[in-house]
Amino acid sequence: MAKKKAKKAAAKKPPTKSEVYTAIAEATGLTRKDVGGVFDALGAVCKKSLRANGQVTVPGICKLVVKKN
Repeated sequence: MAKKKAKKAAAKKPPTKSEVYTAIAEATGLTRKDVGGVFDALGAVCKKSLRANGQVTVPGICKLVVKKN
């Protein structure tokens, strides 16, 4: 009796920064440069909103926790 090997699905890599910007630009009709500007502004707001406990919330998207090792 032959053993069947379980095939593992190839691990899907996360999208690159460029792929994310392109996908958002296509979905919204903005230019990639505009999308980059939005992410830059979002980063600045997150940095400014970082609480003492290392948490920052991006409403409707995610909650981030910063941990220092």
